[in-house]
Amino acid sequence: MHRNTKKGYLFVTIKKLRFRRILILAGIISLLVIYPILYAQVLSSPKDRTGADFISFYTAGWIAQRYGVQEVYDIDLQRKEQQAVVGFALAENQVLIYNHMPYLIPVLKWITSDNYVNSFIRWSLFSLFIYVAAIVLLLGIVNEKSPLYKKGSLLFISSISFFPLFISIANGQDTPILFLGLALWVWGFSKEKDGIAGIGLALATIRPHVALVLALPLIFKRRKIWWWFLASTAALGVFSFFLIGLKGMNSFVNILLMSAGGNWFGMNQEKMVNVLGLMLRIFPMLSLKTMQSVAWGLYILATIGLCILWIKTRRLDIRHLATAILAAVLFVPHLHYHDLTLLLIPIIILILYRDDLPVLKDLPELPLIISVLLLFSGSLLIIKLSIHYVVIVALFILLWLPRGLWQKEDEVMTDAPA
Repeated sequence: MHRNTKKGYLFVTIKKLRFRRILILAGIISLLVIYPILYAQVLSSPKDRTGADFISFYTAGWIAQRYGVQEVYDIDLQRKEQQAVVGFALAENQVLIYNHMPYLIPVLKWITSDNYVNSFIRWSLFSLFIYVAAIVLLLGIVNEKSPLYKKGSLLFISSISFFPLFISIANGQDTPILFLGLALWVWGFSKEKDGIAGIGLALATIRPHVALVLALPLIFKRRKIWWWFLASTAALGVFSFFLIGLKGMNSFVNILLMSAGGNWFGMNQEKMVNVLGLMLRIFPMLSLKTMQSVAWGLYILATIGLCILWIKTRRLDIRHLATAILAAVLFVPHLHYHDLTLLLIPIIILILYRDDLPVLKDLPELPLIISVLLLFSGSLLIIKLSIHYVVIVALFILLWLPRGLWQKEDEVMTDAPA
């Protein structure tokens, strides 16, 4: 009787494992089929490929080639070159301005050619390479004794197929640079390599508002990372100044001020996936300026809150970094769907750190599960623009559930009288 019970349990376990493998394989194959089709549609449609954010990066690289790096932030010149790409005249505020950091321009200049589509493909391949390097770096924090070490390939495939990651590539954004910077920050933190952590965080200044909320708490703990961040950011600033000159720097600052107002073409603040976008969708009757003021206030409060958390914590661990990234995704004043790629870092940290939770135990395919959830929620805009908030809250709760909670429950069940 006892032997038959064991055989039956083993048979059920094998069936579950096979069913799980089938589901994982089906999910991976589905995404690997869907993504190339969607990407091909973007490239084949003149409206989609010129409507992608890549056109601003292409414009910057092409202007740098034809007119010189110092002219990249000339809005009239950007409009002229974008008109040549789209094939029709653009209104005064219709140009998708390049408002990104000057130190990215040499890369864009290297990638760009007179063929827009070929330049888009090169940028996509470059972005994919950066993502692969960053994810490999993140997986490098896995201890060789961890059960997940042998399943690193599945976690890698699951991570590289993350849906917002694909969106960032298909849109031609610079999110891979930001992601690489934060991956270096996390890796350097976990390996006690403060210099690498600080340099990585400086690279994340490709989105200054993201880097700032992550860097300021380091004044109070792991201050060496802060000094490395400050020195590396200063070096990037000096490089940028010598790259574009005083004239280019003035134009860059003017563009940043216009972008901060949120009224320029392509900002689409009501579609943002942060707190500001959520408030604009819930309270459309309130003015944009009011909502922006509230959003900036919440951003400042979130930064202060992280600083207090750093001060009160005796010893920081990798969960604090994941929490800071979740706070940044929610509260930075400017964040679109492609930036949800940053959620991949807390997801990987959760998988690696919280192997004590039964719901996460031996679950390297979690990014794949969330990707499928996000992908198929896209058919309804209201769900697409809200489901990630649920994911963020769930990640935060799972990161901070007390260790041993589940084991204690098991002990209670075991010791209970028959």
